[in-house]
Amino acid sequence: MYDLVRTLIMPPALPMLVIVAGLLWSIRRPGAGRKLSWAGVCLMYLLSTGLVSSLLMRLVEVPLLDGPIDPAGSGAIVVLSAGAEPGAVEYGGESVDAASLVRVRYAAKLHRDTGLPLLVTGGRTPWTIGAIATAMKKTLEADFAVPVRWIEDRSETTAENASFSVSMLKAEGISKIILVTEAYHMARSVGVFEAQGLAVVPAPTMSRAAILWRPSIIYPNAAALRDSYVALHEMVGAVWYWLRGYS
Repeated sequence: MYDLVRTLIMPPALPMLVIVAGLLWSIRRPGAGRKLSWAGVCLMYLLSTGLVSSLLMRLVEVPLLDGPIDPAGSGAIVVLSAGAEPGAVEYGGESVDAASLVRVRYAAKLHRDTGLPLLVTGGRTPWTIGAIATAMKKTLEADFAVPVRWIEDRSETTAENASFSVSMLKAEGISKIILVTEAYHMARSVGVFEAQGLAVVPAPTMSRAAILWRPSIIYPNAAALRDSYVALHEMVGAVWYWLRGYS
């Protein structure tokens, strides 16, 4: 039920529902119904522009680090999963998707910079064959020559990423970590790890909030709609976690 509600209140479903509601309403109230349908069209257009998607990303992103990270006191680098591609036959089977690749690439750099051991976290989803953490470990070790010390492969949410990973780390006497995820996902992620009693050094990667002032910024496109979805999803997730006491 939660997944259905979340889908319906996010683009593109929400603008489409507004348009359909306006069309149905116009049967009885033509003027008001047309206005509501046009409101849905305008909402879809705005969410599909780079200008609006970048502004929404600015509301959720944690700024990238401008310089080396301070690892003092940290005992591990924790890398949060995004997704995996089950059809990556060119890599011998399931492999990390583009978002997970961005995260493991930065984690590999931080490992080389700090020497800290890595923990990868992410379980199986309905769209993957195995745990995403398994694909992350394979990519880090095979493609970046970086060893992974711990693998947490049961979690299905960011809150579970934190809960299961913290149990493993505390068993090793680790109380402070460097946390790697994308910039839009970092604020909520820090909150759930700190709620579990760990000190966290944020290491965000891949900002999408830059506004490139050129004519195409107001052209509707699928990439902008995707970024609007991601930003709004993060806002809804932050509220949901706050209500449940995760942050």
